Amino acid sequence: MVEFNTVADRKRVGEEAADWCLRIDDPDLSEADWAAFQAWVRADPIHEKEFQTMRRLWGAAEFLKPGIASPRPATHRRLVPFRRMAMAAMVGVLTIGLGWFLGVVPGRVGLYWAEGDAPRKVTLFDGSQVTLNLRTTVIYAVFRNKRWVIMPDGEAFFDIAHDASRPFTVHAGGRAVTALGTRFNVWSDDDGFMVTLEEGSVLVDIGDDDPTILSSGNRFRSMAGGRSSVVEPVDPEMVTAWRGGKLVLDDVPLAIALPLISRYLDDPIKVGDDRVAAMRIGGIYDTNQMDRVATALPKALPVRAVEVGGEVTLFSK
Repeated sequence: MVEFNTVADRKRVGEEAADWCLRIDDPDLSEADWAAFQAWVRADPIHEKEFQTMRRLWGAAEFLKPGIASPRPATHRRLVPFRRMAMAAMVGVLTIGLGWFLGVVPGRVGLYWAEGDAPRKVTLFDGSQVTLNLRTTVIYAVFRNKRWVIMPDGEAFFDIAHDASRPFTVHAGGRAVTALGTRFNVWSDDDGFMVTLEEGSVLVDIGDDDPTILSSGNRFRSMAGGRSSVVEPVDPEMVTAWRGGKLVLDDVPLAIALPLISRYLDDPIKVGDDRVAAMRIGGIYDTNQMDRVATALPKALPVRAVEVGGEVTLFSK
């Protein structure tokens, strides 16, 4: 597993990855610059990892207007001639100015991520506070008439600053959660999507059905690509125990538990059949020792683990 040594390293490589995201999309990219990009990728395994992460974030923001996904690095070296660059900058300024007036492009954009082995709490431009779980990155954009968070996958707890003129919406896993002055938790990955409301109310829109208004003490859960969605009562403190380094599983099926456990593993664990999906697990676990939980599963339950291509799948015995 590749890791950043310091926060400064993470910032530097992130800026370089964002820079290359811009440069390789330039129609005038030369063979020499393409070779330079390939050399940069080969120089360190973490370069390719960060580049793919940045492209994923970029792709998640494609429904926005160009330029929103990430701020351009201050030291960006353009590949186009100066005159053409100046013309592009002039058009960009006019477009951004008009877009801001219409509420189409943001006035400010921020990129946040969780470092190391502990959650990270950040304060956004508007005073809202967000706690990011491990392996979670978010883009935050403030528009004239709205506030958006983009979280392709991961988990975060939101404590939203009230601003009736600019609704606060979290876009995660193809779904949208709009806060109405509230505190809530969003979890999302390839296996599903969950919103747990601690205080206030939120509007959950998964795109297929009518939006759901969630009340305090309830969770909206949409697993397996949204084919089944439920609203269920939960204890928000148990759901958000990860903020204190704990994962609380209250007699839940492995279909729900394994995606939550995999958040803390280098190699995710998948459900192999319906019998495994229905098996239940409970307990309070240290999120920094989740690898031990993964190792213990085949000993505690009638399952066998099969590893293929860095992914572990559990099948019933």
